[in-house]
Amino acid sequence: MLKKRLLSSALLFTSFITLAACGNNDEAADNKAAEPATEETGSNAADAEALKDGEYKLETPMSDNGWRTEVVMTVTDGKVADINVESYDKDDNKKSEDEEYQKNMKAESGTSSNEAYEQLTKQFVETGDPDKVDVVSGATHTSESFKKQTKALLDAAKAGDTSVIKFEE
Repeated sequence: MLKKRLLSSALLFTSFITLAACGNNDEAADNKAAEPATEETGSNAADAEALKDGEYKLETPMSDNGWRTEVVMTVTDGKVADINVESYDKDDNKKSEDEEYQKNMKAESGTSSNEAYEQLTKQFVETGDPDKVDVVSGATHTSESFKKQTKALLDAAKAGDTSVIKFEE
């Protein structure tokens, strides 16, 4: 079991490094392309104003790696006020409280999922725009999933649809 876990961890680490290297190049290109577009920033601010106040929730199914995720976004005064992300295993244990998982991820990728979500949620609340959230090094898949999930939540908030989103990538 330990050998299998170590092998899985090594493969996961290699995947993170590969994806991070690819993600960093794309991120730099996206940032350069986005800099001169000041008009776009204005339209994003207008989109943020169109959000309907309320609590919006998204749930993913159980993944192959044994976690399902819930994302809850709160909109107040037409803006994203808070967002909370938590993953659960089959026994409803929280990933954020799984010290071994956090420790192993940090050792393999340089960041824990708790650290990654702290950075992602902070950026999202500050900007209200998933496209302005930087990919967290060592957590590329987590970052990209977070961006897709927050886009779905923003769409629901624009429509004022507070029903739970069943999200599959």
